[in-house]
Amino acid sequence: MSNDQIYDDILKYLTENGETGVNVLAKVADIPLSTMQRYLEKQKYFRKTENRKWDIPDNVEAEVKT
Repeated sequence: MSNDQIYDDILKYLTENGETGVNVLAKVADIPLSTMQRYLEKQKYFRKTENRKWDIPDNVEAEVKT
């Protein structure tokens, strides 16, 4: 699976469902948990929330401002 496909799967899921953990994202993308964790730590788009879950940047910035 390419990084572009992983990105697309994560973006679609987070847009529809909001912040979520790495376990769920690994299941959605159908890749091993460790691979998803490494991908999320290295990429520059998705952000970790205060709850230690992942979300799209617009939602994380809004959470920090409130």
